[in-house]
Amino acid sequence: MWTFIIIAIAVFVVTAIIVVFLQRSYQNKAKQLGEIKARLMAFDINQELIEARKLSLIGQSLKDYQTLESRYSGLEKNKFMAIDRQLELVLNGAASVNLLKAKGDLDQLRNLVGEATDDVQAIRVGLKELKDTSQAHKKAIAELQGSYAIIRQSIDDQREAYGPAYHSLLQFINQLENDYQEFATLTESGDQAAASNVYEQLAMENTQLANMQTEIPDLFTSLNIKFVEQLAELFGGYQTLRHQGIIFLEDISDRLSLIDQQREGTLVLLVDLKIKETQQHIDKIEQQIQDSYDLLEGELNAQQNFQINVKAVDRGLERLREQNQNLFVELERLRQSYRFTHHELENRRGFLEQIDMISRNVTAANEQLDQAKITYSQAVGMQERWLNQMQEINTSQIELWQQIIGIEPAFQSAKQICDQNMDNIQSIRQRLERMNLPGLPKVYLEFYYSVLDEIKRLDGILRASLVDMDDVQRQLNIVVVDSDTLHEKTQKIVDEAIIAEQLLQYSNRYRQTNHMVAEVSKEARQIYNNDYNYSKVMDLLGPVLDKVDAGIYDHIVESYQRHRNVI
Repeated sequence: MWTFIIIAIAVFVVTAIIVVFLQRSYQNKAKQLGEIKARLMAFDINQELIEARKLSLIGQSLKDYQTLESRYSGLEKNKFMAIDRQLELVLNGAASVNLLKAKGDLDQLRNLVGEATDDVQAIRVGLKELKDTSQAHKKAIAELQGSYAIIRQSIDDQREAYGPAYHSLLQFINQLENDYQEFATLTESGDQAAASNVYEQLAMENTQLANMQTEIPDLFTSLNIKFVEQLAELFGGYQTLRHQGIIFLEDISDRLSLIDQQREGTLVLLVDLKIKETQQHIDKIEQQIQDSYDLLEGELNAQQNFQINVKAVDRGLERLREQNQNLFVELERLRQSYRFTHHELENRRGFLEQIDMISRNVTAANEQLDQAKITYSQAVGMQERWLNQMQEINTSQIELWQQIIGIEPAFQSAKQICDQNMDNIQSIRQRLERMNLPGLPKVYLEFYYSVLDEIKRLDGILRASLVDMDDVQRQLNIVVVDSDTLHEKTQKIVDEAIIAEQLLQYSNRYRQTNHMVAEVSKEARQIYNNDYNYSKVMDLLGPVLDKVDAGIYDHIVESYQRHRNVI
């Protein structure tokens, strides 16, 4: 019971503390908002309005001022009084226990003070802008006053530099002076808003004037002096090059006349003070003039290069014809003994046709130059293509020459290899005969005679009236590979036969004393004499002899290997 009472008392005390705390917090915040309102009222906006009214405002500027004045009047008569009433309501309500209502009243007070603050700031900024604009306009008037007369005098002193744009520039200055007078009138009358619009236009036109003062002399110099001199130089150069025999497929005089017409048309744009368009046309004219210089210089260089290339083409054709004739002579000689299977004769004739075609093209190009149907630059382009073609022909003819001069050495090499292999196979036969073997395996003999036939076939191909070197090479490859294989097979049979014979001889020691050796030896000798399978003899006797004399098989083989004669 007492515990419940104590808890209830504690809750009541804590609640009371919170209420008191919030009441004081709301009161303090309300007082702070009251202080903000006091500071807003401290601004002497009435005085600022009076000073702004002294600007003698009219038109839009007056309307802007009246709007600000009306806004402040409403603030002073309504919002400030509403803030006072709400402040009193919050202070009184904060003393009650209805904290929820007190918070709502405080939020409303905060909103009223915020609106009043925004109004005061907007009114003061608006009044300052009216004042600053008026001062800026008066300053601009002071700065511009008399400046146009100075600019007019400066332009007049340099009248020749502006050319036909001189009078247009003076008219532009007259327009600027009229705009200035309108601006000054509006400023003095107090219509600062309308004056601002005129001032923006005037500022833009002043920038244009400054740019024109700088740019027009340079533009006029390009159009009236630079381009005129360049066109005259180009025309004179064109006439000189024509007298030197340089060919042009178009009348450069007409091109230069068109450029000059563009130059004169661009002067009209300059008179109209269309600076940007004038510069664009000047850029195009400059490019056309540069293209004309490049054309004249290109044809002059082309004539010089043409004369240089004439010698290179003539020497190249002469060298190619000499190469082709040498190929012809060599091919005619070789065709008496060899059959050509890689279109050697056709390729040689094809190269000659290409050489003749280039020669005809050279003649045709010279005729076209004589008739002024092509330019030297076009002729040089043809020469460069011919020289590239001639280089390809030269490479191909050298390759063909290397190919055919290798035919006879290849034939002699093949004949030497054929003879050598014929001698080798005879030596193999003689070696085997000297061994007095009971016979040779059937498979070996078949391979032996097959290789012999291949060597004879190669010899027959080499003795043909017209030798086909492709057939020679194919048969030679077969002979070389099979001869090597025959040599290996022969060496294997010789090694096996000798070792088999030695094993048979060694087995004779044990035929009387060892029944197993006697039986195996008998079987092995039969295979040796009848089947000629010497490797099988080794396989039979080796293990048996090792049983009666450990390691004897390896000893016999190693001993033979040390004293072995290679075929």
